[in-house]
Amino acid sequence: MLRKHVDMAAGEGTTLAEKSIHHSLRHTTAIHLVKAGVDIATISQWPGHSG
Repeated sequence: MLRKHVDMAAGEGTTLAEKSIHHSLRHTTAIHLVKAGVDIATISQWPGHSG
């Protein structure tokens, strides 16, 4: 089901077509955490976000 929605969003001219579902989930989670007030430096230290 997630692949279906990612594919639909990718068809709308976003860069999602170039990303994996895993990346999309990590990005979405990070955005929700930032909006909830979690410090960006903390989020960047989580697995998959450091780099």
